[in-house]
Amino acid sequence: MLFLGAEAKAATLDLTYLERPQSLTVIDQDHFFGETVTGSRFAQYRIVTDATIRIHKFVISDRHFYISDRGYIEARDDLSAVSIYLSLG
Repeated sequence: MLFLGAEAKAATLDLTYLERPQSLTVIDQDHFFGETVTGSRFAQYRIVTDATIRIHKFVISDRHFYISDRGYIEARDDLSAVSIYLSLG
């Protein structure tokens, strides 16, 4: 799971992203969700089914960012995130 990868990028994230999970449900290797100890809901899921594009969206409360094999990406929406991902080539 890439949730731990989000913690590794903590210097660029708001500290609310470091809340400890209280519950975690794993659907498969590309999708999980849960709730933090303070009640914030979070989810992470793959946004593209193409096996050559490895990018996940992480959502917590009303905020989101993207984690990929090419690094941390901030984008307004999924299409912009994939565009940035592809430009990192």
